[in-house]
Amino acid sequence: SCQAKRSNSNWTSMTLNYLNSSFASLASELTPITSTGYQNYSATATAPANTRYAVVTLYSESTAHFDNCVLGGGNVAPPPPSNPTVQESVIIPSSGNGLWGAVQQWPVTATHMANLPDGRILAWAGATEDTIRGPNNNYTQGTIYNPNNSTFQEVDNPTHAMFCAGISILSDGTVFAAGGGGQTYNNNSKKVSIFNGNSWSRLADMPNFHWYGTAVVDANDDVLVSIGQGANINNGTDTYATDFYSNGAWNDLTGVSLEGVDSGGFAPFNYPYMHLSPRGTVFHSGRNLPMHEITTTGNGSVVSKGSRNQDGITDEFYRRYGTAVMIDEGKIMITGGTAGDRSSNTSVLIDINGTNPVVTRLANMQFARTHHNTHILPNGEILVVGGNRSGIIYDESTTNVVSEIYNPATDTWRSVAAMSVPRDYHSSGLLLRDGRILAAGGGLDVDDPEAFYNHRDAEIYEPPYLFNANGTRAARPIINSVPTNIGYGQTFNVNITGSGASDMKRFSMIRLSSATHSMNTDLRQDALNFTNLGNGNYQLTSHTNPNVVVPGYYFLFASNSSGVPSAAKVIQITR
Repeated sequence: SCQAKRSNSNWTSMTLNYLNSSFASLASELTPITSTGYQNYSATATAPANTRYAVVTLYSESTAHFDNCVLGGGNVAPPPPSNPTVQESVIIPSSGNGLWGAVQQWPVTATHMANLPDGRILAWAGATEDTIRGPNNNYTQGTIYNPNNSTFQEVDNPTHAMFCAGISILSDGTVFAAGGGGQTYNNNSKKVSIFNGNSWSRLADMPNFHWYGTAVVDANDDVLVSIGQGANINNGTDTYATDFYSNGAWNDLTGVSLEGVDSGGFAPFNYPYMHLSPRGTVFHSGRNLPMHEITTTGNGSVVSKGSRNQDGITDEFYRRYGTAVMIDEGKIMITGGTAGDRSSNTSVLIDINGTNPVVTRLANMQFARTHHNTHILPNGEILVVGGNRSGIIYDESTTNVVSEIYNPATDTWRSVAAMSVPRDYHSSGLLLRDGRILAAGGGLDVDDPEAFYNHRDAEIYEPPYLFNANGTRAARPIINSVPTNIGYGQTFNVNITGSGASDMKRFSMIRLSSATHSMNTDLRQDALNFTNLGNGNYQLTSHTNPNVVVPGYYFLFASNSSGVPSAAKVIQITR
């Protein structure tokens, strides 16, 4: 079955070419198409025996505008470049590539998202479910999604427009949303709201305006909010100010300004790449090339840390809406982003464990991406989801429906299964407690709730580690007993039953996190040292540095010798 949506002309014919595992053609058939206007066309055909791949080629009467194609239940690659009137999609087999589930309708277009300690997901949109502005521009439409039973609970915030807020999660699981406002022309960009698992409340306003500002929580449960726009306050001037929330009060860090050093690209004040370093400072790695280290004591200070164009790298660029994730201790991985008038498939690793950062070019992604989301998996691999190849907001003509996984041990990327719905600008996604990945949202127009790129829905991805080689679901280990709270440098015992219980190969903690606009400053992992005590019993030791394993709630996963992870237990680590 194939569905392809046209925007500016009509499909005239479609060719299906069936290939075996050696990519040799088994059969081909041409089907005339009668397709008018902006609609979906569907066709169903029976593949011959031994088919492993299928290629669909869609011909149009004028320049093609490819939106999305769904083949074989959603395992589809995006169209490679061809001639102006032809677009193609290739089926990727499910075996070894994971599986995307059915599209679920949601009550909001989930542009912002956060893990809650009980396994639920907090998400919110704009002033309405499908638009940024609404009748009440101090309002936010929110929901809590329960992945166990696919139910929703309305949790609107009636006093703060949190669209384009900076998000982080405090050590007790409280979701911290700073600024935002999203074209509402009021003081929402100074407001701060927190969510305690049941309802919203307000904190004191920030000294400065932060719309598209980045929030980072530190080991003391303090929060740094950096840069952003002024939401057209003060005649639309940009704000390079930095505010610091500590001991219940805000401090305007007058010694911290990135004005002039993070400029040079489109909207340089939007969501700077910020992460807590192993030294307790905040490291700024982009979007632009200059890097900095920020201290928060007193009025704060900024120290230059060179450029991403160093250590033999000369082709770095302003990475608009790429992703920057702390994938390992003191190691920030930056992927994609817009390079001029197009997206990039490049990625770099910035090691900030030493006094001076070291920048390393990583292997290129399979697809150029902007507006995508990056996730750490329980096995230590990195998954990227969505994004488009043009870098243009709301452009679904170049959407990447295929996801891909990076293996840090081999510095290689591989394409995996594809989604059914484009997830580009204003999409979000998070790791779930059972090891699956949630992808939601995308679109959210300023005023038009009927815009075709508004996606009030979600999909859940089951990664390859949840399947056997023959495509059946793998049996999983089970964590039976674990403490709910641990300290630093603490040994604790875990009991495992189920598949491979006597031969666990990896125990990993992944912090519960928050995501919006391709940003996730909470996300980090720790592979724990452990001793096998026999009979499914293991002794684990937690990390000693709270700047590396930031206090808060973590998913604890146990993976067997086949790489199959358990569902996680949630552990809180405290100082």
